[in-house]
Amino acid sequence: MPPRVNASHWPWRNSTAAATAWQPTHSWAASWPSVDDAEIAANRNGASNDPKADAAVRFAAAVVRQRGRVSNDQIHAVLSAGYSDAQVLDILLAVALNTFTNYVNEVAQTEVDFPSVQPLRLAA
Repeated sequence: MPPRVNASHWPWRNSTAAATAWQPTHSWAASWPSVDDAEIAANRNGASNDPKADAAVRFAAAVVRQRGRVSNDQIHAVLSAGYSDAQVLDILLAVALNTFTNYVNEVAQTEVDFPSVQPLRLAA
């Protein structure tokens, strides 16, 4: 998966209530592949300004919101946007990795040393 798309779901994933402490880290990390502020803002809201990346970010958001119970229509949408089965698996693995690292950092009470960002409250 292209680094830009891989990084695009990070800010959204960490906008969920369970991961608000990690929003600064992942918003900062999203800037690595030259993602502009407007794209990071869209990503924090579970979307993207790029149509193909939007399908991936929306799919990742659905996986998190629905705890993995995505519909066939949601899978079809990401595949129709041009992602392969392997790339859909990459999206799932990225969500799983971010969930895992968020939990590890919460248990370890890791100090966040990045500039703060305003947490978002997302609709269920």
